[in-house]
Amino acid sequence: MNLRPLQYITPGSFGALSACFLQAAFRADASYVTFQPPAVRLGIACHALLERVAKGALLDVPPDAWQGGLESIWLEEIVTQEGSLLVSEQERHFGRAETWPKYALQKARVFIKAQKLLLYQFERRQSRTGYGRSASEQPYHAYNGRLRGRADVVYESSRGVELIDYKTGHILEEAETGDATIKEIYKQQLLLYAAMHHDHTGVWPVRGHVVPLTGKPITIEIHPVAAEHLAQSALQQMALFNERISQITQAKELASPSCASCRHCAYKVYCPAFWEFPFIPSEWDSVAHLEIIVRQMSQQRGGVSFLFRVVAGTLPKGEYACYSSRPGIFTEGQRAKVINVRVESQGETSTLKIRDHTIVY
Repeated sequence: MNLRPLQYITPGSFGALSACFLQAAFRADASYVTFQPPAVRLGIACHALLERVAKGALLDVPPDAWQGGLESIWLEEIVTQEGSLLVSEQERHFGRAETWPKYALQKARVFIKAQKLLLYQFERRQSRTGYGRSASEQPYHAYNGRLRGRADVVYESSRGVELIDYKTGHILEEAETGDATIKEIYKQQLLLYAAMHHDHTGVWPVRGHVVPLTGKPITIEIHPVAAEHLAQSALQQMALFNERISQITQAKELASPSCASCRHCAYKVYCPAFWEFPFIPSEWDSVAHLEIIVRQMSQQRGGVSFLFRVVAGTLPKGEYACYSSRPGIFTEGQRAKVINVRVESQGETSTLKIRDHTIVY
């Protein structure tokens, strides 16, 4: 790994830096490639479509042509995602985009969301109130260039400047009280966007909105003191990272392995600290990340069954039966790492299932 000091961070990279310095180092090194299953690629395409609509891609298109315009944008984004998947040895077995799980459902959902946004833009333009106009799309290079990024939409309302950040996955998590609340990382991202906007323009946004593909948007009030404090904390974390990499001899000394910090890390497959850490299987619920040797395989109706020998990962070492509906994913004798395998427990016995989110390295 080529460890270099970070020159800047973004609201997106702040989460990695907060969770684990090694995760941030992986993210900063372009030689480490991450692979995305179809669900993630569909999310990227949905986000790109909404972002283009928010920027005004169809602003001058009459309502009766909105559907055709959305189809054109969708096709462009899907062709991009499908193309990079089909040339990837790790991903090509997922096949053409139309066969991806929930393809039609996700497309329908994002079109509904986009049409609501188009209707809002059309009505604001007709009323000529001036509110709802998107601000400049110039990327923020705030705090002397050390904090960079841009919210999906920055607009003026009757209240003042407001921010919108689109998310294609779940935006809520269960709090200790049992109530559903917005994920802390998404709230932090809005506050960092607000701090950057203020540093760039001298104006504090008043509110931020996290808009999911399905469900209601979540609105947070922007408190300048909290936003500025978070921005300074982010910059301090970056400075601490840069200081730390000058003191170590091995990259894995940066790691902070735990279920919380590793759960959503896209680089766990490359991380030596992850594969050496003694995880407790129950912490991972019904998901496992494993290094395996394929012992046996046999064709079954509708799929293939395997016998895996687990040599490392989040389950105890040993042999496990596994099922996949996707042919050609393994060969006998193959050694591989599998990320996001479903664990189905029956008493003291656990069986594995290759699911839509599973990636094989």
